[in-house]
Amino acid sequence: MSPEKLLAALQAYLDTFVEGWGSVSLAGDPYNVYEQLTQGPNSTLIILHWAGDEPAGSTRASPFAKNEIEVYVGRNRGLSLDPNENLVHTDIIDGQKPLFQEVAEIREHLRAFQLNDMPDVADIAHEPRLSYGGTGPVILPNGIPMAALRIRFNVNASLPNI
Repeated sequence: MSPEKLLAALQAYLDTFVEGWGSVSLAGDPYNVYEQLTQGPNSTLIILHWAGDEPAGSTRASPFAKNEIEVYVGRNRGLSLDPNENLVHTDIIDGQKPLFQEVAEIREHLRAFQLNDMPDVADIAHEPRLSYGGTGPVILPNGIPMAALRIRFNVNASLPNI
């Protein structure tokens, strides 16, 4: 299973889920994630990033790869007296749910994602669901935390045929 097919399917799956309160984009590298998270204040932003793969079997010759997917969820609000208020309280300005609640809903929605529903995967060996790998803060390389959270998933799938 190629990364672009996996990311395209996840983006389409999330697009319908967050319609009206968020937007979904892709990032090709970790620094692009940071760039997107620092753009002007707007609705919730969900960024999908393929963070690489590694052999999934007991040998390096394994035909399976463990793909790591990172999902970043943030809501850049600009300067505020209390920049962490939107983590647990409904946003006063636009009534959006607390960021922690949105992250929990996105995490559960992705845990329900069925890879078998993806187009063109009938001939690809894979696990039926994403495996949850944890959630944590987003911290810039210089140590400054962002008003965003990262959800990690992985999935074992056969490598594309050569």
